This record gives sequence, C-alpha cells and structure tokens, in this order.
Amino acid sequence: GNINKENDVVIDFEYEWVSNFYDDEAMVLKNELFDLIDVSGKSVLDKTYMDLDRDSNTSNIKFIENNPSGLLDNNGKIIL
Repeated sequence: GNINKENDVVIDFEYEWVSNFYDDEAMVLKNELFDLIDVSGKSVLDKTYMDLDRDSNTSNIKFIENNPSGLLDNNGKIIL
C-alpha cells in the first residue's frame, strides 16, 4: 500500500509490492500476479500478468503471460 505526505492511505495495503506512479498509474503485485492501477486504486487492465515492466524510453509496458510476452500502451491495450 501507499500513503501520501499527509499520511492518508491512497492505495490499500492489499498488495505485496507497489511501484512509483507514472502518468497516474502504478504497477502492483498481488498473489504473484501483476496489475496496473490508477491513483484511485482501480485496475486499468482487463487481467493480471506474470510480469510487468515499464519501458523507460516509450513508457509502454512490457508484459509476460505464460511465456509469450508483448507490449501494452499506456491505456493497457496490447500493441505487440
């Protein structure tokens, strides 16, 4: 979970790991699966993945799902 500078809980403490927010989205890990959430804590993806990693050059998100991998745009749509 995450708290803001005023110590208010902004993301519930239900996740094993939460990345820093980028463009108002953060990657989270729960039950060994990754998801992408917005600042309200709502998932922006249709499903969870084995791994997510943001590309620092394009801000697209690389994903792994049962060995095939691909690329998501900032809206969670598969582009590759």
